[in-house]
Amino acid sequence: MRGTSPRLGQALHGTDLVTITVPVGGFKDTDDSGNVLLWDQSAATRLFDTLATDTSPVRAPHP
Repeated sequence: MRGTSPRLGQALHGTDLVTITVPVGGFKDTDDSGNVLLWDQSAATRLFDTLATDTSPVRAPHP
């Protein structure tokens, strides 16, 4: 799949693309994987519910 990312980026250029991330709840050190990111479970559930119903998620305020 070499070269797919640049072509995808070019195809999306100029579109009204919206990106989102899973809400971060924190970080945790583990013996198996090192430092891992934890989801904010309640906020992630709300996000996935809005995606499932094709509605716009509420935007978090910028710090």
